[in-house]
Amino acid sequence: MVGSTTELSTFHSIVYNSLDGILKKAGIKSNIKSYAIINQGSEIKGIVRMRKTLSEKKHEKTKINLETLNKVEDISTELDIEMEDAKQYTEDLLENIKKSMLITPNSESIRSEITINESSSESFIEPINSNSNSKLLKSRVLYTNNFTIKCDKEMFTVTYILELRNVEKETYELFCEFPDISFLKMILNYFFNDYFEDNKGKYLKINNNSSIDRKYNEDSIQFIRRVTRLFYSKIQVLMQNETNITTLSSAFDQEGSKQFYINNFLEKIDDISTRTYEGSNPFGCIVFFKRHLLEIETKIIKFIIRFSEEELVSLDDSKRIRKLLEISNCKNDLFLISDHEYVYGLGEINWNNLNENKFFKIEFKGLSRSTLQLVSILERPLEKGYIATDNGKKIYKAEKKLEIRSLKLISIMFKTPILGDEGYKPDSFNKIMRHQFLEQEEVVDLKGISLLQDIVSIATEQKHGTMVVITEYKTAVSELKKLKKQSTLVTPTLIDAKYIRYITSIDGAIYFDINGYCHAIGVILDGKAAEDIGDSSRGARYNSALRYMHKLKESSKKCVIVIISEDGMVNIIPEIDNEEQIQTIFHQIIDALSGEYNIEELAELEEQFNSYKDIDYQLYFKMAEVCFSKKNYKKVIEYTGRGLSLSGNNYIPVNYYRKMANSYFYLARTYKYKDKERKVNYIKAINVYDSFMDSSSSADLNHHDYNNRAISLESLGDLEKKEEIKNSYYYKAMSDYTKAIEVNTQSNILYSNRAGSYLNLMMLEEALEDLIAAELIEHDEDYVKGIFEILNNNNYLFENALMKFNQIKNSSNKEGIELRNKFKEYLQILQENNPEVAGTLEKSYFNE
Repeated sequence: MVGSTTELSTFHSIVYNSLDGILKKAGIKSNIKSYAIINQGSEIKGIVRMRKTLSEKKHEKTKINLETLNKVEDISTELDIEMEDAKQYTEDLLENIKKSMLITPNSESIRSEITINESSSESFIEPINSNSNSKLLKSRVLYTNNFTIKCDKEMFTVTYILELRNVEKETYELFCEFPDISFLKMILNYFFNDYFEDNKGKYLKINNNSSIDRKYNEDSIQFIRRVTRLFYSKIQVLMQNETNITTLSSAFDQEGSKQFYINNFLEKIDDISTRTYEGSNPFGCIVFFKRHLLEIETKIIKFIIRFSEEELVSLDDSKRIRKLLEISNCKNDLFLISDHEYVYGLGEINWNNLNENKFFKIEFKGLSRSTLQLVSILERPLEKGYIATDNGKKIYKAEKKLEIRSLKLISIMFKTPILGDEGYKPDSFNKIMRHQFLEQEEVVDLKGISLLQDIVSIATEQKHGTMVVITEYKTAVSELKKLKKQSTLVTPTLIDAKYIRYITSIDGAIYFDINGYCHAIGVILDGKAAEDIGDSSRGARYNSALRYMHKLKESSKKCVIVIISEDGMVNIIPEIDNEEQIQTIFHQIIDALSGEYNIEELAELEEQFNSYKDIDYQLYFKMAEVCFSKKNYKKVIEYTGRGLSLSGNNYIPVNYYRKMANSYFYLARTYKYKDKERKVNYIKAINVYDSFMDSSSSADLNHHDYNNRAISLESLGDLEKKEEIKNSYYYKAMSDYTKAIEVNTQSNILYSNRAGSYLNLMMLEEALEDLIAAELIEHDEDYVKGIFEILNNNNYLFENALMKFNQIKNSSNKEGIELRNKFKEYLQILQENNPEVAGTLEKSYFNE
C-alpha cells in the first residue's frame, strides 16, 4: 500500500509535527489525532492514522505513530460520526460527514492568491443525534483539507482529517460560530495553503531526502507570528467594511484578503502595549466600531468626552493613546472609542441600542500584554410581565434582558499569540477541587462549587492580592479554632460573589468550606518552616500558603488554596496539572531565545518558569539546545545545569552533557577572557567531559569528545607555570588524542594535534611521524613546515622520517607528492655535506 512507503510516511510525520509545533506555539494545547487518505485519481491507495504517543525510548518524550487503517468507515467509527451509506472514497466520506454534522461554512478567501489544490477546507462541529459524550464533543473540532503531492514521479491527493480535542471553550465557540475570525481556523487554513513550498500552486514535491521545502523558509515561530499579523490585519479589514458585522461569513472577499499583507493593525496595538506612562504599565480598554456606528444618530455611544474633528487621535500616535488609556476603566465599562483609524473620545456603550451590531475590544493588561475580543449582546427570554392599558389598547409589558457576550479572539504576550484563558481557569480550579475532595464528591454541593468558582474569579481582580482557602467543613471548624487569634471568625455564610472584592481588600485569607460557606476573613495562615518548603523567589503570601498547605497535608487534611499576587499572578495549590501554564511560558522563552531577546523580558519569563516545582527537566535541555544553536554558551550552561539538578536518578543522554562541556570549552577558547577566566572554564569543561566520558560506552562517544578534552588539557598545560604539572597535562592530552585517532583514523587534524603534544614533551620522533601522517591525509603547508623545522635541528631523524613516510604511504595508498618532493630537496642539501649517506638514502627510498 502506497501509504506505508517511506516517502509518504515521512511526509505524514512532517505534516503532523509541523502542525503540532505551530499549534503549541500559538498556545493551543489540544491533543491532535490525524487521518490521511491517499488518493491516486479516484482510487484510494492508503489510509493512515497519526497520533502522538509517549515514546518507549528514554531520550525521546513522544513519537508519532503511523498506523494503517483498512477502510474509510474506520475513520467515521473512531470519530463517532454517523454514516448511513459510507463508501471507500474520500469524497463520500466528506459528504457523509457533512450530512451527519452541523457544518460551519468556510469563507476563507486566501485561495484567491494561494492555491495548492482545488478542494477547499471544511470545518465541522458536533454531530446531530450522536450518542457520544456531549462534553467531549463540545471541546473538540474537526477540520479537513488536503495536499496534492508528487512522489516518485506520481501524483497523489492526500486528504487530512484532523480531530483537535480539549479545545478551550471560547476557541471552540469561535471556530464553530464565527470561523472567519477564528484564529485557530486561520492557522489551519494558512498551514495547508501557505506553509509548504508548492510548484506554481499545483503540488508539493517530496525531495530526494524525503523532506519538504517550506514556502518562506519559516519555522513555526515565524509562521505563527505572520499569521498573527494577518489575523489582526483581517480584523482591520472587517472594521473598514461598511456593512454591519452581522453575518461575518460574508465579510471577506478576495480583494480584502490581499489587504491583510498591507495593514499594520498589530504593530499599532503592540506600540501602545509596550509603552509606559510615568512608570506605570498600560492598563485600559479601547473599543473599535465601524465608523458609521459612531455617528450621534445611532445612539450606540454615550460620549463622556468627544474630541473635535481636528483633534481626533490617530492610532499611529501610540504615545498619546497610551496616555489616554489612563482615563479608561474596563471594570466600569468606560472605554476609549475608536474606529480602524482614529480615537474619537471617551465614552460608554448604550447596550440597549447595540441591537445586532458587534464590535471589537482590546484590553491592555500590562506591559506588552493585550487581549482582542468580539463583543455582542444576546437577548435572553423575557421575564414575567404584565398586561397594561395604553390609550385604550391592551399591551403586554415585560423587561428586556440582554446578556453582554465577550469572546476572546486572541491574546498577545510579549509578541507571542495565546489562545484560551490566561491566569485563573475555572476548569482547572474545578479539576483541582475534584482531585482533592474526590472521596467527598457525592456530598459536595454543586452549587457550592459554582459559587466558589465565581468567588475565586472575583478575588483574582483584587489589585493588592489575596488568598482563598478551601477545606472540608470539619477541617475549617477545627483549624479556625486554632487561628481565631489571627483571623475574624464569622457564622458560616454563603456570600454573594459581588461582595468578595470588598471582603478581600483587607490583609489575610478568606476561608471557605467545600460547599461554599465562608467561615472567616482576614486569616493569617501559619505553618511549619522546613528546608524543602518555600520559594525564595516568591513573596510572603505565597510561601505562607505553601507552609500552611504542608501542615494540613501532614495531618491528612485536604485543602485548596488560591493565591492572587499583587502582580496579577494566580496560583492554585496543590498544582495538580500546571502543564498548560508551563508550556505557555516555555514557548515564550524559546521564542525569545530564538530571536533578539530583551534581557529584562526574558528574566521575567524565566522567573515565572522557575517558580513551578514540577517542571520536566527535559524542557531546560530544550532551551539549552536553542541557545547552543545560537552560540549563547552561558545560557546553555545555565539551562543544562538546571535540567541536571532536576533529573534525579533519570538517565540523561550523553548529548546534553556534551553540549554543556562544549559550551565551557568554547567559552575558554574565547580570547576576550583573561587567562584566569579561561583556565576556570577549561577546568569546568574537563570536569563535565569526565562526568560522561568515563561512564559512557565507546559507542556513545565520538572523536570530538576526546579531541576537545585533549585540547582543554593541553591548554591548561600551556597556562601552567610548574613544569611537573604542565607535563602531566600534556601526557593526558596525548592519551586523549590517541583515543580520538582510534575512533577516527582519517582525521589529519587529530594527528596534527597529537603532534603538538609530542612536541611539548620533546618526543620528536613521534611528533614527526604524526605530522607525516597528517600531511598524507590532507596536504597543508603548516604540516610540511613543522616536519622540516624538526629535521633542520635534528637531521639524524631524516632516515626515520623517510621510513615512516614510505610505511604510511604504502599502507594508506597515499601519494604524498608535495612531501616527497620536499624530501628530495632536503636530500640534495644533505648530499653536499654527506654524499655517502645521501646516496644510500636515495637508493633505499627514492629508487624509481
